[in-house]
Amino acid sequence: TYNDGVMDSISELMLTDMLEMIAIMLLKKTDVFKGERNGNYAHISRAISYLETNFYNNPTLAEAAEYVGLNKNYFSDGFHKETGKTFVQYSNNLKLKYAKNLLIASEMTVNEICYKSGFRSVSTFLHEFKKKYGETPIKYRRIARRNARER
Repeated sequence: TYNDGVMDSISELMLTDMLEMIAIMLLKKTDVFKGERNGNYAHISRAISYLETNFYNNPTLAEAAEYVGLNKNYFSDGFHKETGKTFVQYSNNLKLKYAKNLLIASEMTVNEICYKSGFRSVSTFLHEFKKKYGETPIKYRRIARRNARER
């Protein structure tokens, strides 16, 4: 049935995202990823875990730095060196991935998804979503669901 196809596609997308996160976590635990570039890997790893479980609450750079016991500027530099992204970029990517899954798996409105994902402004959410996924959230939802029906 239609619902079974949609649910299968949603499950597949969510599983893919989960596997990607697991792969990243495993890489972070290896010496290859650590790279011994600086001695802050443990601090940055704790900050990433903190951000991944609290992104929708909009933790600030200062709050994350305090959480791991580092100076804000020192933390910011170390975070960028370890992840290749700024704190805001990393946070927005988590929010957007969560929003994408909600678009596919729920009947929530775009506004509801925006705020549930941790964005404080619908216009910022729309801009960032289109920049990352190439479509507006509504169009992305429509395409994802159409693709699910065609499977």
